[in-house]
Amino acid sequence: NKSEFRRLDAVLRHLRNAFAHGQFTRYKRNDGTCVWALQDANSKGRITARFMLEETTLDSWASLITARDKRYRDKKSKH
Repeated sequence: NKSEFRRLDAVLRHLRNAFAHGQFTRYKRNDGTCVWALQDANSKGRITARFMLEETTLDSWASLITARDKRYRDKKSKH
């Protein structure tokens, strides 16, 4: 379904933009859980996305994407 891919693309684009433009902060909750607060804004400075992710979620997304990316699979098999 194209709409599902567009939503995933939007989430990943906002995530990338938040890191690329320094619109994030990492903090530790009282229970020791690390959380990332991120936001994205358009060229006019209007906020287009704001969300919080537990660091474990961010790590699992990165692992999942890397594991499915042929470029990274090829590097692992050569070592």
